[in-house]
Amino acid sequence: MPWHLETDDGETIGDDSPPELKKTRDLFEKPLHFPSLRIGEDVWVGPGATIKDHITIGHDSLIGAGAVVVSDVEPNQVVIGNPARFLRWNNDP
Repeated sequence: MPWHLETDDGETIGDDSPPELKKTRDLFEKPLHFPSLRIGEDVWVGPGATIKDHITIGHDSLIGAGAVVVSDVEPNQVVIGNPARFLRWNNDP
């Protein structure tokens, strides 16, 4: 399945990026930093999710499909909804 990540200021990476910016799916095993966005290690972002500018997503977090993230996400959190809200801790059984 093709994927891409685009910030509000138009920066894009993913399968549909120019070859010099194309990354593999293991990209999110390492921290990702755009000027106004920080995504920690091993973060999963569901399809159709939106992450607004000036947001930090902590390590090992999950963003639900279609979620709209308007505030920082702590490490190990699972967030869902619009606006995204805490559902549970990622390490909960």
